[in-house]
Amino acid sequence: MNKTTFREKCLKIRKEIKEKDRKSTIICEKLLFLDIYKTSNTIAAYWALPNEVDLFSFVKRVLKDGKTIVLPRVVNNQLFFYQYHLGDELEESSFHVFEPKIVDKNYLNNKDIDLFIVPGLAFDKDNNRMGYGKGFYDRTLKETPAFKIGVTFKELKFKEIPHDENDIKMDVVIND
Repeated sequence: MNKTTFREKCLKIRKEIKEKDRKSTIICEKLLFLDIYKTSNTIAAYWALPNEVDLFSFVKRVLKDGKTIVLPRVVNNQLFFYQYHLGDELEESSFHVFEPKIVDKNYLNNKDIDLFIVPGLAFDKDNNRMGYGKGFYDRTLKETPAFKIGVTFKELKFKEIPHDENDIKMDVVIND
């Protein structure tokens, strides 16, 4: 099955998953118990699209623990990460993703990020990731030594998914 067809299949599966809030909470709790979380100071997360794993409870805990959280913003076809504080205003991008407004904010160099929590449409047992086809995360993650954790619902974790040499593997994949 090619990537386009597989993506369409995964989007249908994800839309039909029940109890996404409960499942997201389970995933967020699992993230907090990882040793890599405990030793990381700067963590990249994301603001969830409808039907994605919602990391809001994780983001709140990261901030409560005194760590730095950064969220992505697409600028000139590239991901840049900006520090986020609870209550910061976000704006909807052309991809319908909510991103930090960059008024009076400097972005963090990707090399200063210790841990990336990465969204994906599907993952497999070998930690391969399938995104949405634009390559933003693959280009970004290729250039960082940070630990990479993919998060997904168990219904979107497969034995094998279509992937190629441009797709960056995760170090770990967490699901409910």
